[in-house]
Amino acid sequence: YNSEYWENDALLAESSRAEDVGNAKYAAYLSTPFKTIRVCIGAPDSSCAEHTFERAWSSARALFSAGYVSDEKLDQEGILGAFGVSEGSYDGCMQKSGFNVQCINPSNMARFGFCHRSDCNPQKTSSSIGVGLTGSSTSGGVGAGWTYWFKSPHSATYMPAWVWVQPASIPSPSPSAGWTLIMKTGKGSTLGYNSEYWENDALLAESSRAEDVGNAKYAAYLSTPFKTIRVCIGAPDSSCAEHTFERAWSSARALFSAGYVSDEKLDQEGILGAFGVSEGSYDGCMQKSGFNVQCINPSNMARFGFCHRSDCNPQKTSSSIGVGLTGSSTSGGVGAGWTYWFKSPHSATYMPAWVWVQPASIPSPSPSAGWTLIMKTGKGSTLGYNSEYWE
Repeated sequence: YNSEYWENDALLAESSRAEDVGNAKYAAYLSTPFKTIRVCIGAPDSSCAEHTFERAWSSARALFSAGYVSDEKLDQEGILGAFGVSEGSYDGCMQKSGFNVQCINPSNMARFGFCHRSDCNPQKTSSSIGVGLTGSSTSGGVGAGWTYWFKSPHSATYMPAWVWVQPASIPSPSPSAGWTLIMKTGKGSTLGYNSEYWENDALLAESSRAEDVGNAKYAAYLSTPFKTIRVCIGAPDSSCAEHTFERAWSSARALFSAGYVSDEKLDQEGILGAFGVSEGSYDGCMQKSGFNVQCINPSNMARFGFCHRSDCNPQKTSSSIGVGLTGSSTSGGVGAGWTYWFKSPHSATYMPAWVWVQPASIPSPSPSAGWTLIMKTGKGSTLGYNSEYWE
């Protein structure tokens, strides 16, 4: 589970033949959009189980960098059958299912599969089964199979596996769709709340392709006026939530340099849905919402999103969710996702995100309106009382 190959651009034995047993990561992992994924156990094209998503993913890297993707429709019987696990040969119950699954016991995880508990206690997990695993009493992880406590006699079980996708088309995002890409976030703290990129003129990976996962800040961030902003999670143009302001902003930099912009009309349900947070999967209440949000507990902040408190105490906050975050027990910040205390099992969750604006026109101030613009002030002390610019 913890191998960097799941979430990075590196390839592994990419020239190896499909029919040979071994570890490999091919270029298609980074570039092939899909809605259906298949795992075959023991041979490249037999003992297979497949899963079709309701949405398309731009690549396998996008899926496996997206944080926990819950999916109760994952074919438990088919996956157990592919792994040769017959009915009655194991005790207990399957629990959380899906992709990038972090079980209640955080030492048990699966990139594609299930958590398992031998005594069916819903508050605990003892093992995991599927692809890309780590587990209790299992040193180093398992490429595919199951971890130590899944069935008797107890042992970590390793099986050769082949992972396939069925290519699907995803319309390429472009200005012709009415949106301009201004920023995207990948894993890590590069674009966390305190990153200087939110308020300065510097660009970041400005030549990177829209469809690639990663951190970038484009020239349009500095120059495109807008009234509507959109964030898409996991892929450039799907699982999106948008917000329209009552006023136009001259640029994203202007918005994110403006201090706290409160907006109670921010679409909580839409944003939670875009991040894959289902109703009832988290405790507590959302609190302050908007842009450049500094929560009651000042260690929790969001450039675009919400504060959250697990016990609904209006005088405290425990976490934040959205884009450009920092939070309690969350080192360095989160580009997009949520911070440590948002939901169980507790962990900072990073998701690839794309931030778009819908260009709008702003009338330029001019003498014809009867006024002449002489000065404007932004955040900071540049035009404080003692600035030499006054005299």
